[in-house]
Amino acid sequence: MRNLIEQADAIFESLVSGQIAKGFELYPDFIDAFINTLTDSEILSFQPLLQEMLKAQEEKNVVWLADLLAYLLIPALKELHPR
Repeated sequence: MRNLIEQADAIFESLVSGQIAKGFELYPDFIDAFINTLTDSEILSFQPLLQEMLKAQEEKNVVWLADLLAYLLIPALKELHPR
């Protein structure tokens, strides 16, 4: 789980630092790790957020995607599996 949070952080940092291509390049590996790390019920609980993230990615809306990562996804992952 820690690796998943670190991957989400890396995407966020890339997006907010202006390395947008790198952030979008890291995104597919993050989604793959997300699917392979969480249980089916955990994934289902994130479905609305994942749909919003997909919309943001499709629209190449960097600010929206970064906000979703920073304010919703990363905190939820940390809450789901505290250190």
